[in-house]
Amino acid sequence: MKRCHLSALTCLTMVLLSMFMPAHARSETVYVNDAHEIAMRSGPSVQNRVIRMLSPGTALELLGSKTDWSRIRLPEGSGNVREGWVLTRFLSTVSPETLQQKGLEQENASLKEMIESLEREKADHARIQKELQDKIAKLESSYESLKAGSSSYIKFKEEFDATRTALAAAQSNYQSLLQENENLRLSQKIKWFAAGAAVLVSGWALGLLTGRLQRKRRSTYRI
Repeated sequence: MKRCHLSALTCLTMVLLSMFMPAHARSETVYVNDAHEIAMRSGPSVQNRVIRMLSPGTALELLGSKTDWSRIRLPEGSGNVREGWVLTRFLSTVSPETLQQKGLEQENASLKEMIESLEREKADHARIQKELQDKIAKLESSYESLKAGSSSYIKFKEEFDATRTALAAAQSNYQSLLQENENLRLSQKIKWFAAGAAVLVSGWALGLLTGRLQRKRRSTYRI
C-alpha cells in the first residue's frame, strides 16, 4: 500500500515539474531555412504586426506550434530575448552548414557524372580518330598506286581530301574535350576546397555564437 502511494506521489511530482518547468528548458533549436528574410510576427497570423525580419540561417528557440505557425524565441544582445511567431514551413532542425554540405555533395555527384560522360565521349572520339587514320593510310596507299594514270584518280583524291578534313575536325573536337575535362576537374577541386573552408568558418562562428549565448544565459539564470 505504501509502495502504491509512493509511486503515485512520484508520478504526480514529475507531472508538476514538467508543467512548471521553465519554457527555455524544453525549447528546441531551429533555423530559418528560407533563402530570403522571413517575418517574425506578434501572433500566429499574417494580420499580426511584424516585430522584425529574420535572416536565412538564424538560430531560434522553438517554444511551441499552432497549426501552420510556431512560437519562437530570438536571443538578442546583452542577454535580452524576444518572442514571436513565424510560419513553420520556414523552419528546419538542420543547421545551414549541413544543408550546404548536402548541396555540395549533390553538385559533386553531378560533376562526376559529367566527367564520366566526357570520358566516354573522349573514348568514342579516340576510336573514330583511329578509324579515320587507318582509312587515310589505306587511301594514301591507293592514291599512290592510282596516281600514275588511273581513271578514278580524281574520285579518290576527293575522297582523300574529305577524309583528311574530317580527321582535322575530329582532332580539334578531341582537343576541346580534353581541355573541358581538365577544366571540370580543376573546378571540382576548387569547389571542395572552398566548401571545406566555408564549413570550417561557419562551424567556428556558430560555436563562438553558441558559447556567448550560453554564457549570457548562465548570467541571466544567476540573476
